[in-house]
This record gives sequence, structure tokens and C-alpha cells, in this order.
Amino acid sequence: MKKDYFKSKYLSNTYNLPDFIKRSPHYHTHFEEEIEIVKNHDGKWGIIYEEKKRAVYYDYDTFFEAYYDNTKCGRCIWFSDEIAHEVFGKSRDKKSEGNKKTSNIADIFFGKKCGDRCYRSFSRHHGDYTIKRLVSDYEEWLEKDKDIDINKFTVENITEIYDWLNTHVDFWLEKKFGKKYSWNTENGIASIWAKPVKIDPESRKILEVYALDYRTRPFVTEWWMEGGVHVINEEEDERYCTENYHDFALDDSGSTYDEAFINFARNVWLQSQGLLKDREEKRDKYLEKIFKDVSK
Repeated sequence: MKKDYFKSKYLSNTYNLPDFIKRSPHYHTHFEEEIEIVKNHDGKWGIIYEEKKRAVYYDYDTFFEAYYDNTKCGRCIWFSDEIAHEVFGKSRDKKSEGNKKTSNIADIFFGKKCGDRCYRSFSRHHGDYTIKRLVSDYEEWLEKDKDIDINKFTVENITEIYDWLNTHVDFWLEKKFGKKYSWNTENGIASIWAKPVKIDPESRKILEVYALDYRTRPFVTEWWMEGGVHVINEEEDERYCTENYHDFALDDSGSTYDEAFINFARNVWLQSQGLLKDREEKRDKYLEKIFKDVSK
């Protein structure tokens, strides 16, 4: 792991994140070099290089010269609220005004005309802004999770349950983009496999397509759903948390898609509470039997 000054600075901080994110072999790649644009009393603009700790050289006549010269280097650029007001005035991003949590993640400003009707956008953010976005996503999900209990799993509440499951932290996956890594924090729904199936009305078992009497036996149609949470693979860096597995204990069905979805989501919640032991025991016995048959 590259122990640059700015990365060491951020890695030593405590962020409200799940342990599996901090244990990732790619965790350090989320932190970038940060520079700050400053101005002296003579009206000249300069750059503070955080990792070098050297004197500031005021080499620019305007804010925009300093900004453009350093964006080409792919650094994170920061500048104070005072400079933001001076350069952009009322065009400062109103969404960030008075919101310290947001302004510490990213600010967007509009200024410097590039035509008769459009302005160029400028942004500022700290070197740990990607991690702070993950913290924000995680804390938002924790708030949703507080409102969930066994009575919440009804079709009438499908909107809230859908949002809760889609952003569920146990379904987050790590993604690689070039040399950098990120996390997909809305993967819960994408990990579910669903289809309509024919069910034997007496045994309640799925009718197999390859059975000789598949087309003649009585049946009812239901929706079937299956899926599973992410796999933490600490033995292979490139496959650390990149896929979900099929957890048979979560499988469920319903007479409609909505019912099947609610039943599957309920199983996810029950499992997180340690209340899915019977299903997990049946799953383990089933898998044990399969492995024995394969090894013969």
C-alpha cells in the first residue's frame, strides 16, 4: 500500500463505515491528493500542496488559471467559503449553503461564461470525498433500517421495503474502474433472480420443465425469487467483494411478484436478526447432500 502523506492522513481517521469496506485491500485507493487554492494580500493566487508542506508560491493572476492548471493533474481541489463567495458570488451552490455535511463532500459552482447562455461548472472537494459519500449512503441506509420490523413486510409497504433492500449494505459490491475502485451501494434488487413458475397445488413444489407430465399436471402459477448477499473473499484481492451468492434459505414465492418480493425481503431481514435458523439448517443439509452426490 502506498503510504503517501495525504493517504496516511485520511487512513488514520475514523469513518462510520462497515468493517468489510475498511478491510478491503483497495480501501486506500479512495483517497486522493488534495490541494488548496489560496490568495494573498497582493491579489495573486497560489496553491498549497498538502503532502509537500512547502511554502506557497503565488504563480497565478486569477483563480481560474490556478484551477485549470491543476485540474489537468487530476488532483482534488479545495478552496475556502470566502474564496467561493468572492469568485462566484450568488452562484454558489445553494444546496450546500449552511449544510456542513454536504459542503465537506462536494460543492458545485457556476461561473465564467463559455457562451451567451451557459456557464462552466467548477467543483471543490477534499481528498476523502468518495469515502464521505459512502458514509452518507451507509448512514442513510441505517436510518431506513431503523424503521423495519416484522410487521413492515406487507405489500402495502413495498415502496419502503424496495428502497431498504435495494440499498441494503449486505448487498454492496466493490467495482473497479481503471486503476480506481468504488462501491455499488444500490445492488439489492439487481442481485435477485425472479421468474413465474408452475407450482403443484398439493405438494407446493415447483414442476420441473423436463418432467414427462409437465404439460398435463394441474398447477397454479406463482412468482419465484432467489438471491443472496455479497461474498467477502479475503484470499483474492481482485474478487474481494465482487459477487453475490445464491442463498437457498432466502428463496421464496408469492401469488404475485409483489408478494414474492416481500417474502424474499422478509427472509433477508429475519436472517439478519438470527431468526432464519430452520431454513438455514434445511439449506445446509440440502447442500451437503448435493456435494456428497457429486463426489461419488
